Amino acid sequence: MRHEDSQTPINFAPPFAALSRVQSIALIVGVIGIVAMLALSFLGGVFGLKQFFHAYLTAYIFWVGVTLGCLGWLMLQFVARGAWGVTIRRVLEAGTKTLPLMAILFVPVILGLHALYHWADHDVLFVASGEGKPELLQLKGLYLDAGWFVVRFVMFFVIWGGLAFFINRWSAAQDREPGNPYYGNMLRNISGPGIVFFALTVTFASVDWVMSLDPEWYSTIFGILFVGGWALSAIAFTIITMILLSKYEPFNRFLTPMHFHDLGKLLLALTMLWAYFSVSQLLIIWSGNLPEEIPWYLRRMRGGWGMVSILIVLFHFAVPFLILLSRRTKRDTRLLLIVTVLLFFMRMIDSSWLVMPQEFVNHAAGRPNTYVDFSFVSLLTALAAIAGIGGAWVWFYIYNLKKMPLMPLGDPLLERALTHGSEEHH
Repeated sequence: MRHEDSQTPINFAPPFAALSRVQSIALIVGVIGIVAMLALSFLGGVFGLKQFFHAYLTAYIFWVGVTLGCLGWLMLQFVARGAWGVTIRRVLEAGTKTLPLMAILFVPVILGLHALYHWADHDVLFVASGEGKPELLQLKGLYLDAGWFVVRFVMFFVIWGGLAFFINRWSAAQDREPGNPYYGNMLRNISGPGIVFFALTVTFASVDWVMSLDPEWYSTIFGILFVGGWALSAIAFTIITMILLSKYEPFNRFLTPMHFHDLGKLLLALTMLWAYFSVSQLLIIWSGNLPEEIPWYLRRMRGGWGMVSILIVLFHFAVPFLILLSRRTKRDTRLLLIVTVLLFFMRMIDSSWLVMPQEFVNHAAGRPNTYVDFSFVSLLTALAAIAGIGGAWVWFYIYNLKKMPLMPLGDPLLERALTHGSEEHH
């Protein structure tokens, strides 16, 4: 029943019973994922430790991307001041509240620094690996330092945590004082510069956590690629959450096809944006044909990883793009859910594609680009790790979602958001 047709006030309390069931399932999936990750790492034999840490980093990169993508969307909707953001605001806020969990879950990455990053051992970093490379690596060594790596990690989470803390605090205060414009102004004031800090910190984090897996490789567009990719992960997760919540009170009383049409358009836009950034990076590096850049792509275009690359092209872009062009798809929650789940899964595969091919790279002197080809066990280990961390993430996410109303009751755009799509627009 739509909002305007209802004669009773809407109770915006979340569906506790349904969310609790999902929490229980998430916990079970998380435990199974962790056990599977450890078992598959054991099967890796001599490479088991490296396989474990690379799989863990893959999972961490994916889920911290969902968290930070929620933060980016939250700030963007405050700056844009659109009614589209009001409907998904609480879902995004619950995502940002998982930041403390992600800060704790980074500890294994720090413990596995030497297994993950060749530059953590300066003797390996500075070894002669080809003409002209030692000087370049030594210059990078001024930045790639274990101590500064940890300092930057702390700085990232202080900035992200500070933004999330004040946004959530003022959002809750706005609910308590709906007629007070102060909190709305403060939310917009922090979100403008916050987006700039967000883009900068995500860029540096992507360099630290992923690009530096190969200290010889670099890309000037890598940070932007992560901003777009993490935004896509977050909006996909948001759509999945909204579709599932639309089956229960109170969302089933006012969510209309127009609400999902707007979200579907955002999903289509981010899919195209991610593809544009990815192709731009490939064209720039391929046309430059530099020995420091090309091997990174060669490892991902040959053998088994080459097949994964084709799957990413098809199911991360081509198929979702063609399906989302349809107006019917964006308005039909069943079809939209299918394509969104596909994209969400392909975001997991893309994270594996970025991290796992570096697992067995040998940077020893005279063998700078030798590596072990695609391992199906490694990919399964990464997916198991994503399930393991994801179980904990979803449990904590729902814990936060259940603590607040599903709509921002004090937002002046609330009524406009509720009545959006109450009349058909052609």
